[in-house]
Amino acid sequence: MKRLVPLVAGVIVLIIAIVAIASGGGGSSTTPVVPISGGATTAAPLSQAVFIKRADRICKEANASLASLSGSDAQSVAAQLQAVRGELQQLQALGTPASGQADLKSFLAALGDQAAALAAEHRALGSGDGAALSQAQSELTTANTSAQTAAQAFGFNECGGTGVAAATSAATPPATTATTTTPTVTPTATTPTGGTATPGATGGGTGSATGTGTASGGGGGGGAASGGVSPGG
Repeated sequence: MKRLVPLVAGVIVLIIAIVAIASGGGGSSTTPVVPISGGATTAAPLSQAVFIKRADRICKEANASLASLSGSDAQSVAAQLQAVRGELQQLQALGTPASGQADLKSFLAALGDQAAALAAEHRALGSGDGAALSQAQSELTTANTSAQTAAQAFGFNECGGTGVAAATSAATPPATTATTTTPTVTPTATTPTGGTATPGATGGGTGSATGTGTASGGGGGGGAASGGVSPGG
């Protein structure tokens, strides 16, 4: 009987172990594994219509800002450059639309060219380099045209407008001091047109030669009278 007690105890322990394993208490190997995402999911691209709506809002604000910066001095050009760069960064942050990527890429490239031309214009104004300034303005005009063409092709309404062109077309090379030449005027001698003194009449001349009369321009007859008394008459 004493020999059966250890045997029964062992059987009980074995049964308990089997029940524990069967119930899953022996480990967590049966716990389902739930995958955890390692990063943010990528948002779906915007439709072209939605992209245009959001982009035009950005461009409208940029164009209004540029329209108020119509000066041609270095400070105004620096402000224009900052506005164009800000516009470009905001448009790039919108991502890539579902369609029209090629035209959008061309438009964004033209905006980049505008920023580069404005930067060159700002440097030229600072250094007083007239040739570099003219080159920068020419490049800016080309960039404006390219931006307008690409914007129309993509379907923009505000983007590619005339804001940049209006703000920068007034820029001119540094003013140069013109030399004023005063023409030399040679005065023309003129002969007075007043009356010419003429001797008295002929009759009075004879009298003044022998008498005491004085020769005077307007008294021809008087000369004759004063010379009327002649010695030895």
